[in-house]
Amino acid sequence: MLHDNSVTDTGVEDLCMALRWHPSIHTLWLGANLVSDTGAVHCATLCRRNPNLSDLNLANKWPRRTWSELEQSAHPRITLSGAIALAEQLAACCGLTALNLSEQRVSDKGAAALFKVNHDLYSIVSCTLVNTLDLEIKVFFLLDWPGRASCCRCGLEMD
Repeated sequence: MLHDNSVTDTGVEDLCMALRWHPSIHTLWLGANLVSDTGAVHCATLCRRNPNLSDLNLANKWPRRTWSELEQSAHPRITLSGAIALAEQLAACCGLTALNLSEQRVSDKGAAALFKVNHDLYSIVSCTLVNTLDLEIKVFFLLDWPGRASCCRCGLEMD
C-alpha cells in the first residue's frame, strides 16, 4: 500500500514494470498520489500483464479549497483517456474485481465506458468482472423499474 506517498507517474511506471509478472500481487493501492492519465495507462498495462491483480485503487486526493485556481487546475488527475485505457483492459478480461477512481475526473463518457464494458462482459463473456467500481458521486444510477438501471447523465442502460 503506497497510499498518500507522493508517488508520481514516473514512480507508477517503475512500480508497474517491477510488478508485471509478480506471482503474488493482488492489491495495488496508489490512492491520494500524484497520478494522472499516464499513470493510469501504466496501471492498465499492469492489469493486462498480471492477471493476479484484482484490486486497484487510484483514488485522488484534491487540494484544499485554500489552493488557488491555478494550483487546482495543475493537480494531476485521471481523465477520459485514463478511464478508456482501464476500460480497454477490462474488455480484455484482466483479473480486476475492484477499481477505485473516486475523486478523479474521468467524465461522464469515461464512467460510461467503464460501466458499459463491465456490463457487456457480464452479458457476453464469462471472465472476471469488476464488482466494485468506485467513482464516488460522479455518476448516479437510477432504478427505472425492477432489474433495470440507467445512468442519469448519459442514459446508458443496464439490464
